Amino acid sequence: MVRRARRRGSLESCRRFTRLRRWNTFCDILLAINDVAVPRAAVVANRLYRAGLWTQLRYKLSRNGEEFETRLVTTPPHKPITVENYLRVVGLLYLFIGLFIFARRWNAPRAVHFYVFCLVSFVVCSFHFSGKLDTFDLEVYWSGVVAGLFAPALLLHFALVFPERPETSRKSLMKFAGFICLRWRCLRFTFWWR
Repeated sequence: MVRRARRRGSLESCRRFTRLRRWNTFCDILLAINDVAVPRAAVVANRLYRAGLWTQLRYKLSRNGEEFETRLVTTPPHKPITVENYLRVVGLLYLFIGLFIFARRWNAPRAVHFYVFCLVSFVVCSFHFSGKLDTFDLEVYWSGVVAGLFAPALLLHFALVFPERPETSRKSLMKFAGFICLRWRCLRFTFWWR
């Protein structure tokens, strides 16, 4: 919990914990980061953002009237691994289903289209960048972005074409116009509530 201290120009960070059914409170007052005063919490976030990842910072703190200095290294926030692993499993299922259909019936009318959709869904679900932003990480990031843009369009195209032979262009245009109108109404309704 972060709150403003009684002294102007410092922040107070308090941690409470239970030990033997008693509440103990230890309060640290953040005075400066790298010898620059910290007047409010927004400045702390700004300084951490400017410092970047994996840099060493010096915090000047006050605890019970005694000032001391400590060093810390900024790290990226912890991401829940279980969600990423679940998405990777879903992505692998997409890939295996697409490969199975493509291998069994590669000459079927829409097998290649279905395989491409499964491949794009695999990329959307299982490509996660690590935050290092080196060359490989940028490629993974942008492939995920491009796949995320193509996946809905491929699914819509597959749903319109798969069950039947291609329709006349007028019916397809009417379905597409209906889809756009429905999407526009949903967006309008969403922004109306904000």
